[in-house]
Amino acid sequence: MQTKLQQRFERLLQQDDSGRPSRRLIEDAERLVRLIHDLARRVESSRPLDLSLMELAAYAIQLPLRQTDHLAVGKLGQINRRRLAEQAIEQLFRWMGSDLHEQVLEKLVQLLGDFHEKSPVTVEARLLSDVLNLEDFGLTGLLSFACRAGLHGQGITTVLEGARKREQYGYWEVRLREDFHFPVVRDLAKQRHIELREWLQRSDWP
Repeated sequence: MQTKLQQRFERLLQQDDSGRPSRRLIEDAERLVRLIHDLARRVESSRPLDLSLMELAAYAIQLPLRQTDHLAVGKLGQINRRRLAEQAIEQLFRWMGSDLHEQVLEKLVQLLGDFHEKSPVTVEARLLSDVLNLEDFGLTGLLSFACRAGLHGQGITTVLEGARKREQYGYWEVRLREDFHFPVVRDLAKQRHIELREWLQRSDWP
């Protein structure tokens, strides 16, 4: 991603919707970018992936997360990815439209409109979907859930109850079966889940 575009995104993401300074969304975008590059080397593709486009998407997805009160979140804390994509496209045009070349903007909108579908069309969209789903698993997922709970005024008890309900309802098994397009990413998610579940079982949290 071009330095100018990255700096523009970072200026938008360095504070929340109340104007308070925050590194949360920038760090999340940077982590997604690192994960995209790592997994792009592991998945099979008949052509080189457009990593620059995926980097832009990783930052664009953070834009709606500045306004957590308006983000559609399920009863177990999961974010509605379709709504997230719609809001990202809307805010992309609002904040970044003039900074992006028309063809790049068109491709980015297509990627954001595709990744949350059941069967994304492009390899980039399938990989972006898997990256975001992987982030829900393991300690990273638990900490992200805790951050969202804290932003909504909820505490540790809510986080622990949510984690237990997910295990009780077989939530993770369903997601492992349905939410991944690349076996290598599914295997990583499964390992993350096993490690976190074992840690939770060993903990003495009430």
